[in-house]
Amino acid sequence: MLKDDESHPVTFAFMGHSVTAYPTFILVDGVKISRSQLTFSFQLALAKAMRESEENGRAEGQ
Repeated sequence: MLKDDESHPVTFAFMGHSVTAYPTFILVDGVKISRSQLTFSFQLALAKAMRESEENGRAEGQ
């Protein structure tokens, strides 16, 4: 199993902040936050923002 730092992170913008998502933690403007400390609704909002970012990236690349 890969350590968090060895996996491929996903970086996207969320509410004016730079977010980098790893499997067990996220970095928000360089501040490390454990996913277990986040509410479900906040994790859901992050997931939606990440999906929108990926969709926008695919649309721009076409």
